[in-house]
Amino acid sequence: MRPAALLIVFAISLIAGFAGTVVAYPYLVMKKASEKILHSGEVSWNAFHHGPRVTETSRGVVRPSPDLIYSVCVYDLSDGPVRITAPAPADGRYASISFYADNTDNYAVFNDRDPVFRGGLDVLLARKAVAGDGLVVESPSEKGVVLLRRIVESDAAFPIIDAERRKARCVSAP
Repeated sequence: MRPAALLIVFAISLIAGFAGTVVAYPYLVMKKASEKILHSGEVSWNAFHHGPRVTETSRGVVRPSPDLIYSVCVYDLSDGPVRITAPAPADGRYASISFYADNTDNYAVFNDRDPVFRGGLDVLLARKAVAGDGLVVESPSEKGVVLLRRIVESDAAFPIIDAERRKARCVSAP
């Protein structure tokens, strides 16, 4: 009887450990990534941080693409909605903006081919649906990350694209 009881305890422990890992791990990953971004000394909540040009040694959070430049906003909706704006790429090159919840779920993506991005993106990010002008995106979590990506095909194009992406805003909405 004792070996059967031990086997049952082991199986329950294994299942509980697996379930705990599957549920908790994504939150821990996003918390660690957000803290790393926020503690870089260059960014605060609800503000874009425009990263430097990617090199072969870049390893901030994940291995980035050397053809892209990244801007990131770690948002906090506890005081209300956040407005995200980004200009449409003037050069017609690829751009995308992705929204991630605090468990790493990607819950919204827009790129330069989407009609809502063509004239410049203006999104009100909120915890629940709110009445307002323009596009409203509901975040499934109070905190998360918004990632803006722009393609850069040459060193000569970088200053122009960098200046354009720096016009992107992530600010607490009134």
